[in-house]
Amino acid sequence: TWTTCARQAHLKYDVGLAQRKSAKLVFGQCMHLALAEYFESCGDYDRAVDTFRSSWAAPDKIGHRIDYWPKMTSYQSLRTKGLEILERLHAQELFRTWTIIAVEHPFLVHLGDHELNGVIDLIAVERSGTGKEILKVVDWKSNAKDPSFAELALNTQLTIYLFAVTQRELWTGIENNPSFPPIPNGEWLFE
Repeated sequence: TWTTCARQAHLKYDVGLAQRKSAKLVFGQCMHLALAEYFESCGDYDRAVDTFRSSWAAPDKIGHRIDYWPKMTSYQSLRTKGLEILERLHAQELFRTWTIIAVEHPFLVHLGDHELNGVIDLIAVERSGTGKEILKVVDWKSNAKDPSFAELALNTQLTIYLFAVTQRELWTGIENNPSFPPIPNGEWLFE
């Protein structure tokens, strides 16, 4: 938020001004639930589709209310888009090559005198063609286009995530703070 508009970040995080929720924002929340369900259930496509359909049909039941609809959006168009995203993801068969480490993992890490926190959508390991293990840090976006490498290199959110995965407290959690739990086998994985 801060990189997009410093004033908006100030009003949201410092002042605590409530934001109106667009249909696209609520759609993103419903997609996150469905994607988390998909990966937590080891690729159960039907469960993920059911989660998306039910949360999108009644977002108030998951704590979200749509305040406004941006131009060129409709309930049906976003519903169709969500189902298409899930279908394309399922067709990739990531479970054949990825080992899932954590889904929707909240973290808090220190950077000098500052604290950085957030939620990483997915942490996984993929084995390359040469057998090397590659750590995957995934942030789900429902944008129409994939970002370029240059855009990713300048992305504040992903830069924080990449820093966070190098810090022990992301893997081992924050002691006596259930808001930031450890990843199973986190100490071993960190080492």
